[in-house]
Order: sequence, then C-alpha cells, then structure tokens
Amino acid sequence: MIDTIALKTSIIDLAVSGKLSPQFQASDSISEIIAALPKVSNKRKKLLEQTFEYGKLPDIPAHWTWIRLGEIASYGDTPTKAFFDDVGGDTWILDLEDIKSGGSLLMKTRVNGKKFAGDKTVFKAGQVLYSKLRPYLKKVLVADEDGISTPELISFDTYGGILPQYIVYCLLSSFTGRAIDKRSYGIKMPRVDAGFMVNLPIPLPPVSEQHFIVGRVLSAFSALDTIDALQAKYADNLAVLKSKLIDAAIQGKLTEQLPEDGTAEELYQQIQAEKQALIKSGKIKKEKPLPPITPDEIPFEIPESWKWARLGDIAESVNVGIVIRPTRYYVPQGQGTPAFRNCNIQQGFIDDGEWVYLTPNAAKENPRAVVKNGDILVARSGSPGNCCVVTERYSGRGAVDIVIVRLRQKLAVPDFMKAVLCSSFAQKAFLGMSRGVALSHLGATAVASLPVPLPPLAEQKRIVSKLQELLPLCEKLK
Repeated sequence: MIDTIALKTSIIDLAVSGKLSPQFQASDSISEIIAALPKVSNKRKKLLEQTFEYGKLPDIPAHWTWIRLGEIASYGDTPTKAFFDDVGGDTWILDLEDIKSGGSLLMKTRVNGKKFAGDKTVFKAGQVLYSKLRPYLKKVLVADEDGISTPELISFDTYGGILPQYIVYCLLSSFTGRAIDKRSYGIKMPRVDAGFMVNLPIPLPPVSEQHFIVGRVLSAFSALDTIDALQAKYADNLAVLKSKLIDAAIQGKLTEQLPEDGTAEELYQQIQAEKQALIKSGKIKKEKPLPPITPDEIPFEIPESWKWARLGDIAESVNVGIVIRPTRYYVPQGQGTPAFRNCNIQQGFIDDGEWVYLTPNAAKENPRAVVKNGDILVARSGSPGNCCVVTERYSGRGAVDIVIVRLRQKLAVPDFMKAVLCSSFAQKAFLGMSRGVALSHLGATAVASLPVPLPPLAEQKRIVSKLQELLPLCEKLK
C-alpha cells in the first residue's frame, strides 16, 4: 500500500520548514505580524516565564522566525464553560472520537443527537482545536462553525493575521510530535501540560507565504485523499487501482487549477491557428470537419478552465500506417527498417518482443507511416485501443496497420493524451468502436472522433508529473 499518512507527514514537514515555498516572494514581513500581536494575557505571561527543552530546532528560511505559540495565540487562556440550558439543540457538539487521527473530522453531531454529559467548553468558528489528551494521536483541526466540546480539546485563537490552518500544520509536524512525546505525562491517559504548549516553538513565515503554503498542502492532501479512497476500494486489484488513478488525473482531481495557466479554450484556439498554418503551407492536408460534441457524449465533469474537444481537432494528424498487407515490403529480420505492429503496443508501453522489418521503399511510398518522437500509437486490432508514446529511441520506424496520432508538442503533451487514451472511458469507447467491424479493427476516423478532456498546457504537464510520481508507487502493492 502507498503510505499516505507518511507522505502527508513529509509534506507537512517540508511545508513548515520553508521547502514548499523556496521561490516565494512575500509581499509582507514577520515584523508586520509582530506589530499586530495583542498584549499577552496575564495567565499566558506566567506560563511563558517557564522553561522547557524542545530539542534542536529545524532549519528555516532567513526571513522566517521562531516564536512561541503563546505569543501568537490564546492557547493557555481560561476557556468559556458551556451549560446545557444555554445551548441550543442544533449546536455542534464535538468529542474526541469525532476527530480522526491526523486532523480530519469523522462526523459532526448536534446536541439534540448526542447525550450532553460532563463539562463542556465553548469554541468559535476559525479557532484551532487541539487535543491535550493522547496528543500522539494528533487530533487537531480548525473549527468551521461555533460549537461546544469536551474540555480535553483546547480551543484557541491566532493573532496578527496568522492562518489557523498553518498552525495546525505546525502542530502536526514531526518536530512538534517528537517534542510532545518526550513531555507527555500519564501512562493510561497521557496528556501534555499548558505551559509546555504555550512555550512551543513555532516556525513563522510572513502571512502571504502562509497562504501559499496552506494552498499547496491542501492541494497535495486532496490528491492523497483520492489515492486513499482508491486504495481502500481497489487495493486487491493493482490494475484497477492504476486505472482509477488515471481516471482521477484526467478529470482534474489530482492537480490544482491555477488562474495563471489560462484556459483550454485559449489553447484550443492556438491549436486551430497552428493547424491552419500547416494546411496553408501544404505540410498537412485539410480534413473534413468533425461534428460538434453533443452533451450525451460527455462521460464526466471537468474543471471550468478545461474544454472537451475531439481528438482529431487537437491533433496535427490522425492517420493509419501501412494498411495493405505489406508482404512486398518485408525483408528478413535485421536487414531493413524495424516497424511497429499491434503486438508491439501494450497499454502504456512499447513491447520490444517481436519486430518486422521493411524495405527502404516502404517509407518512401508511405511517408505518413513513419513515426516520430512523441507520436501516440493506437492498436487497431489484437487489443484494440492499446496505446503508447513513441520515444526518441523508436523515432523513424514504420507502423503497420496502426493508428498514428501526431500532436503539436508545444501545444499538447503526448503523455497526457496517452493517459486519456488509456483511461477507462476511452477504452470503453474504443471497444464500442471496434465491435461489429471485420477483424475488430479501429479506424483513424473513429479514433479522431473520440471526445477528450483538454486542460491548459501547464496543467497537462502537472498531471503527467503527478502520474509519473504516483503510478510507480502502486507497484508497492504487489
């Protein structure tokens, strides 16, 4: 299994040490936070006079600073008690068992749905809630509405514009965990005392950088949550898990959509302009326009900045290789130009097992059947729909009875489109296209007509990078 908990911890450690924002240029400074901090309460002031050992502090960027939690937050102040007669039935009532280890909420219960037993304290929306009981479980989150809770959950405000969610990440970091593990007291019900937490060192960046860090962490966690859900459902089937990851990627669920990427509509118009220029120069032929995509052809929702387009409309060309029986082009093994056949195209990769070799005349008489670096090859028969991307090593080879999809690589990423063609929706479509056809063949027109999701170019690259990172991890499930 992919250890998403360990990955989340690593991401948090990188975040609170400045390694997720090395190039970020803050528009503000630490001094602005310090200037905006209110006067420390008398209770916290006494706690801040205590001294504790926290171990060696991790390195942080020069423009950050270490500061104690009690100086930037109300941790340690006296909580407000909640009494049953003063609480409405629809008030959120939070207990420790409602929070998952690591800081996510398992359930949200109202007073009228849970027994009001024992002392309760009040918390407000936007406050950090931290469990002082069994702190090794790391039960900490930001309240999204007002409520009441067990006194074991400490609620506190942050000051100076400091983001509560950033403080949550500081409390979930390995540094904080190691420090608290050494300090916790009690065998059956270990706790951490207020003085230790009030004096806890916090690595503090400017507020603008906090926003950037929180955004990056949330985006990464969203992807890992998707992986978690897929693992739980498909852990017994590696092929299905990989397929679901690809499906999630091409639906925009593994990457963040960034305004600076522009839109797919803008990219689409660039592609059309490039194609028209190629047609005008005689490098490619003008083809019959493909029909508009109808609503019933769209298999899933995509982000607003993306666009549905037919594959043929965003490809430079979609052709079939040498389609006649090429006996007259064959030469003994190793004597001519090696050529792809359907058996060389496996799902997502090239099989070097068995090649045919063609005479030099094959390329001259069938120039469109010569593949280039970055071409996507789609098997027409055998396993119709299997696809792979041609790498530099195979550039210049021929293709026998294979659909060749050629993209303008400065406007589309072949490995992204390969992922689309390998996805479950495309494979299902290819299966439908090949049914009932003699020898179960796919045609170039059918492949060109496939509706495909088109993200902005920068996001295509991020999706490919994310898949290159995650798919190899699936092998650990074996």
